[in-house]
Order: sequence, then C-alpha cells, then structure tokens
Amino acid sequence: MGDDIWVNTPNNKGGSSPGMDNFSSMMQHENTIENSPQHPLRITPKTIEYHSTSNFKWVMLEWEPPENVGVWSVAINIFTLNGEWVTTLTEEGEKVESKTIWIFEGENLSGGKLFPGTYVAVLKASNTDSSEETPKIKKIIRRGLIQVN
Repeated sequence: MGDDIWVNTPNNKGGSSPGMDNFSSMMQHENTIENSPQHPLRITPKTIEYHSTSNFKWVMLEWEPPENVGVWSVAINIFTLNGEWVTTLTEEGEKVESKTIWIFEGENLSGGKLFPGTYVAVLKASNTDSSEETPKIKKIIRRGLIQVN
C-alpha cells in the first residue's frame, strides 16, 4: 500500500475502529475535544519499513497544544487495531507546553520489532492548569494510524 492512502483517523463517532466499541464512541466530558480538526496528531511518514533498503525505519509523531492555556500532561500509547496495548511512547504525565515531536521506531516494550500490520497511536492530553476563572479545554484525545511493513 502506498503512503498516499494513509490518513488521520476519521473525525466521526467510532474513531479509528469503525463498527467496534472503543472509548471514542463513549460519552465524553463537555470540556473534552476529540472530534475536532484542531490540534491534530501528525504522523510522518505513515509507514515504517523494516527492510534494509528503506530510509523510513521510524515515524515522527508531532502535536502542538492550544496556545496560552498552560502546561499539558501527555501520554502516547500504541495499540493494535483490535485495541490491544503494544507499547508506550511517552510516560504518563510528560509535560508539554509547545509543539513537541516524538520518534517511534516500531518497537514493543521489550525492544523487539512489531509484527507487520496497522497500529493506532493514541495521544491523551490533559490541561494541568487548575485555575477555574474561565472555561478551558481540559482534555484532548487524538489518534493516528501507523503501518509497519
């Protein structure tokens, strides 16, 4: 499959697994932004190629939080399409204030290469600003697909 067919997950109910129950189809808190095109999780390239002639042995995940709303606590996990947890890209609670880039080399927690297939990167970000002066975005959830060949 070519890189041109891999896009960000759908911005509709059901999220990255159409027809399957997952947290994206559950009721979200009013201050959670999930199905908005704002603040996307960008993944480039979309495919990790393990063979020796490829230059794409990793993918770059990039996310920029909303401006002027304080520090965000971010966690990024990688799952199979069946929802099985594969690995953690960031530790729970990594602090992010501006555009941040993470590199994923297609490895599981023990350092072994992932099996070929499609995986889902899930970013969950929570605003750590505790002031309640004005309504603010409290949580952002973003997903993106990664192909491993």
